[in-house]
Amino acid sequence: ESAATEHAARRRTEADLAAIRARLEEMQAAIERGDPGVDEDVAFHRAIIEATGNPYFRDFSNFLDSKVRNFIRTARQNSARFEGLTQAVQGEHVLIYRAIEQGDPVAARAAAEQHVFNAAKRLQLYLER
Repeated sequence: ESAATEHAARRRTEADLAAIRARLEEMQAAIERGDPGVDEDVAFHRAIIEATGNPYFRDFSNFLDSKVRNFIRTARQNSARFEGLTQAVQGEHVLIYRAIEQGDPVAARAAAEQHVFNAAKRLQLYLER
């Protein structure tokens, strides 16, 4: 995730950036509707992978999608049970987007790493409940 995000910040085109932004906006719309936004979340990360222009990232992402989609679904549904947590996750996505938009690979990698770290912390929170 972090390596792909770093590469996307370096290699993204304006069309890639528009696609990532559209997926970010679709996630926000899902949150505002009260939907878990699983498909939108996956599509956001997929758009980042596509922006790398790297077929290896794409292939690995395809493999992970089949393994991770249920985790994302469960995590987003659990996030919805904690007031403000879904929007906090969205804030992480915004930071990732901004770093890619600015073409800053270091910030993009750091934002993605923080997102994954926070996701692990959220998983622990869900497991404790």
